[in-house]
Amino acid sequence: MPCFPTLKRTLDLRPFDHRLPERIEVHVLLSWLALLLVHLNELETGRGWDRVRDELDQIHRVDLRSIDRAFQVITKLTPEQCKILKTLKIHPPKQVQAAHLDSPAA
Repeated sequence: MPCFPTLKRTLDLRPFDHRLPERIEVHVLLSWLALLLVHLNELETGRGWDRVRDELDQIHRVDLRSIDRAFQVITKLTPEQCKILKTLKIHPPKQVQAAHLDSPAA
């Protein structure tokens, strides 16, 4: 697939109004790196980027609060999500992200 349509469609990149040459160069470099990551992702997983992104986009963090505690809990991963993360050698997120006591009101 040609790079330019992929950058616009797959990565949803839009024009930016950069005037400084350094900013233009950095923008192009970051866009190229994003495209490279998409391509490597597709090669490793054997799936299209849209499919992988949609599957991983279903992982959510839920904030739960009680009187004296706050938790951040990650939704349970599906077998498909686990397979994608394992293929990409990414450790799955911990089920409970944070747990702490709320500080007493002053």
